[in-house]
Amino acid sequence: MFAKNGAGWVEQAKLSASDTTAFDHFGEAVGIDGDYAIVGASQAGIGSYGQAYIFHRNGSEWVEDTILFASDKADSRVIRTIRFARRRLGNCGIR
Repeated sequence: MFAKNGAGWVEQAKLSASDTTAFDHFGEAVGIDGDYAIVGASQAGIGSYGQAYIFHRNGSEWVEDTILFASDKADSRVIRTIRFARRRLGNCGIR
């Protein structure tokens, strides 16, 4: 995460999942809105069905808040939802 500092940008934090594994594709889809960020990992979780991680900013620190996953283990449904939101919202904070 980067924050505007005068005329430049300063790295504020590097987000990582609490349960990250190799090849989980953490960061494949990202949405940011104010003090919240959602980060998708399409191959994370039991059975590699995909998960999304919610982070919130506390001062200059970013903290993992929640891990989302599809209760029925639908293949990467959570990640497809993030991608859909990004397409529908355009430049409204979703990147």
